[in-house]
Amino acid sequence: MMTRVTVREAASVPSEPSQPSELRGPSEPSGPSTSGGARKPGMKPRTKNLWAAAIGVLAALATLAVAELFAAIMVSVGSPLLAVGSFVIDIVPPWFKDLAIALFGTGDKVALLAGLGLLVFLLAVGIGILEYRRPPFGVVGLVIVGAIAMAAVLTRAGAAINDALPTFVGVVAGILVLRLVMPRLHYWVDAARIGRSLRLEGVSRRNFLVIFGATSAGALVIGLGARALSAATTAANEVRQA
Repeated sequence: MMTRVTVREAASVPSEPSQPSELRGPSEPSGPSTSGGARKPGMKPRTKNLWAAAIGVLAALATLAVAELFAAIMVSVGSPLLAVGSFVIDIVPPWFKDLAIALFGTGDKVALLAGLGLLVFLLAVGIGILEYRRPPFGVVGLVIVGAIAMAAVLTRAGAAINDALPTFVGVVAGILVLRLVMPRLHYWVDAARIGRSLRLEGVSRRNFLVIFGATSAGALVIGLGARALSAATTAANEVRQA
């Protein structure tokens, strides 16, 4: 497995002595240059932050997808996301509820849940950037958010201890995503910063994009599977009660 140490070791390898220009092949560069339109080594800070934020959002999606899947498998357990949404609606001050009703009418609860989704998105972005800059504090932030979500689930009427299990498993999945994908971003950034080998940077970039894409596809499949299983379970229960 490639690590960040590998990149730094690559940077410490002494360069071969430069050859006269007439001995170099037509495709062999004389070395990195920063003059004119030449490519400067290193990834822009904004690009780093955007990719780190994307990893945080991916970890959040994996957390929600896995939690929903386990909730669907455990038929007696309701959706963790809806449980947290109901908890947020219950603790919202009355004046805010009145304002939401005045603005959105009968869609006030949908608006509140949309606000909750926006909050989750912003937290995920912050967790991703924090994990990139100050590991493992991003993981710590995800654990804290997960603990709050489990507490919200357990405060619902008739809730049992096993109702928090899907959220717990989802948080574990989110942590695994952070720990799996974020090191690949570090490796890519280090390879770009060295700037001595375009091949090394290309390999690190490709590895990161492959892992990121595969994890995104896995989270999507799990999420769709959870929704389908939940819908099938609901339909089966309605048929039994008919």
